[in-house]
Amino acid sequence: MNIKIVTLILFVFISFISNAQVSNADALSKHSGESITLCGVVTTVQSSEKVGGNATVVTFNGVTDNVTYTALVSNKLNKSMDYKLEGLSGQNICFTGKIKVNKGKSEIFVSRITDIYKAPSPPIRKN
Repeated sequence: MNIKIVTLILFVFISFISNAQVSNADALSKHSGESITLCGVVTTVQSSEKVGGNATVVTFNGVTDNVTYTALVSNKLNKSMDYKLEGLSGQNICFTGKIKVNKGKSEIFVSRITDIYKAPSPPIRKN
């Protein structure tokens, strides 16, 4: 009985996330100003603080569409985290935030620590 409840809750959670995702990079710019969630495998983490910027740039590849996305995390937020963003490399991570278009490129701007989290694993089906 408990496994059924957990599976149902997980299914609802995954459905909620997938409905809020935009899967095509071209369509992302149409959502400028909207808050969305994107998940993917983190490929690079670069601090722009060294060149006078005010955000850490995280690039990640979408799992379903293999498109490279960019998430921006303010240096102030980054410093308040109890882990280093660099430690997320190679992991499947979700980012929630507002879409901003900068020089024709869409970026997701993360404003809260809770908007960065490990992507949920799909439920295991037993045959």
